[in-house]
Amino acid sequence: MANRIYPIGYSSYGYVINHLMDNERTFLIDARKVAYSKMPEWTGEALKAKYCNRYRYAGAYLGNMAYNVEGAPHKIANIQVGVQGLRRYLDDGYDLILMCGCSNYHNCHLHTIVEHEVFQGALPEVEVIIPGESVIDGMTAAISIRQPWLCIMLNGPLLQQIGIPPKEIENRQWATEYRGELLLHAGKTVDSDLFDGKLLSSYYWTRKFGVEVGKQLHALMPHGKDEYQRGILGRCLLTDVVEWSESCWYVSDQYGLVLESIEAVDPIACNGHRGLFYAPKGIASSDGIL
Repeated sequence: MANRIYPIGYSSYGYVINHLMDNERTFLIDARKVAYSKMPEWTGEALKAKYCNRYRYAGAYLGNMAYNVEGAPHKIANIQVGVQGLRRYLDDGYDLILMCGCSNYHNCHLHTIVEHEVFQGALPEVEVIIPGESVIDGMTAAISIRQPWLCIMLNGPLLQQIGIPPKEIENRQWATEYRGELLLHAGKTVDSDLFDGKLLSSYYWTRKFGVEVGKQLHALMPHGKDEYQRGILGRCLLTDVVEWSESCWYVSDQYGLVLESIEAVDPIACNGHRGLFYAPKGIASSDGIL
């Protein structure tokens, strides 16, 4: 039996679905009650035309009967029959994408299916791989960071020279179970007031670190923002997620992503996404191939 099921909402990770479906031994199981989307490429008709027999509509069994009832708990149509169908495909040697449209897996009925005792009992050996929390074969996880914060993160040795600890904490309002290699992406949004040439920038760093150190840190800020946006600029290891840290870079009441082995790579043009996203594993870096 193949041992992988990927519960994926296409609104956040549609590109991951496309990547996984490049493998001919992968089936796309549509778990929506209604195989409709405002995005034409994600309608059941379009998916059937694209993937033929590797697309299977299973909403009659795995759909959420209460999907359009605000505040109602998830009600899976017929989970016993639905899971039996999943088991047959797995026994035939296929990996499965269990698809819905939701952007947040933990609020989606796919989470209810995977955690249900029927699923757990029938598929005890299956490996559930959740985008944003797991390693995806052929892809490298990435996170998008506003400038100038990514610039600061990639200049740890220079910070140490002026007496400031390296920025090895990235603050987020969300946590993740993912651990491992992480690409560092410069997002399209910038904190403009913190760039060189802005009075507020100098004041911010001076207030945080003192006059002399603040002036030196202010001088590290990029002068031209455009060339530092919308691209992968570094990589590191995500080793932990904490709810408190002594680091001067930690922001209270947020999750701190603990990053190690931070290093710059040659810039690689790439669009980012919210949360943890993925880039092709073969993307070029300063060392050749990631």
